[in-house]
Amino acid sequence: MPNNQLSRKALYEQVWSVPASRLAADFGLSDVGLAKLCKRHQIPRPPRGYWAKLEAGKAPAQTPLLPGENDDEIVVAYVEPPKYERSGLTDTLETRLADESRPENRIQVSENLRGAHPLVAAVREEFTGAKSNAAGILTPEQPVSLDLSVTRNQLRRALLVLNALLKALESRGLAVSEGPEVRIFEEQIAFGIKERIKLIKEQPEEADLSGSYQFSYNRYIKREVATGELVVFIKEPTRCLVSGQRKQWKDASKQKVEDCLNKIIRGFYQYAGATREARLEDEEREKEFQRKLQRREQEKEQRAELRQQQAVEQKRIKSLIQEVQDWKTSQEIREYLEQIREDQTTIAAGAAFTPEWEQWLSWAKDQADRLDPFMKSPSSILDIAIPEESQRWI
Repeated sequence: MPNNQLSRKALYEQVWSVPASRLAADFGLSDVGLAKLCKRHQIPRPPRGYWAKLEAGKAPAQTPLLPGENDDEIVVAYVEPPKYERSGLTDTLETRLADESRPENRIQVSENLRGAHPLVAAVREEFTGAKSNAAGILTPEQPVSLDLSVTRNQLRRALLVLNALLKALESRGLAVSEGPEVRIFEEQIAFGIKERIKLIKEQPEEADLSGSYQFSYNRYIKREVATGELVVFIKEPTRCLVSGQRKQWKDASKQKVEDCLNKIIRGFYQYAGATREARLEDEEREKEFQRKLQRREQEKEQRAELRQQQAVEQKRIKSLIQEVQDWKTSQEIREYLEQIREDQTTIAAGAAFTPEWEQWLSWAKDQADRLDPFMKSPSSILDIAIPEESQRWI
């Protein structure tokens, strides 16, 4: 059986070995989802206070698993938790997540704002005198130091939640700052609290024909209304999107955000770990790209240098061939001139050449010497450099 699948019997052993909140997170389920899974397969779960008794050194009784039709049947298949190989955070993250499941670390929300966190006290003052928009959301005139978007009725509650969350983060050795932002695993995580807004449709009143006509493609009027439900959310930058991580926690029928602050911090840890892993992966990918780019540039330079060497070699070869051809041509010219002299001696019975012929023979000999690479080249009109004609009129 693959290690990411569990039978009924194996799930029973896990349920009695690991607290439900931690086990559910490992399976990618909620606590309620895990409870429903156990109920569906008739798997007993530890009663309230079981884990506290274990930590106190007691040995509470374990409810036995009743035999089923097929205890080896796979009842849950889950995605294995990510391994943070690049950042080396796997063990650290598991420890932090386990700490948040301990009852003694449960975060309690204060009933008042006495001794509030400095950031909460500051934003409370910033919301003084703030007006409400059409949906009832408070909109201070000046930008506020914390991301808070709620109605006046939910302001105090949102401040209490923020106060508890910021103090809990600092008590865990994490640095918080305006935004609010918290630094986890060398990553800045921005978050905020907002009140959920819903859109309602209203039947418009009878049309008033006395005024100007207003075109409408919908027979209903849509209006935004605040629900009174709080949502704690992670503000994810568009440049670094991390998939597969929970990014918001909201009020539900059976649970308020005040009851899941430890889960929120667990989510912060998981998001920070995934963000760091993704960032290191991006950096590694960028380094590999730069290495490939550098290798490509080096190979390009090597090819350019090789082409230059080949061009020089081709030029030398061409020059050599030209010299050989010139040498052969100079020999042929000399043989030709010798033949002319022999023919003149034979035909003209030793008569001398005319001055014109002598002049031509001397000129022809100079051309042979000019072509011969082993001879000093006589001067020629061809040695005179003639500049190009200017295109200017003056």
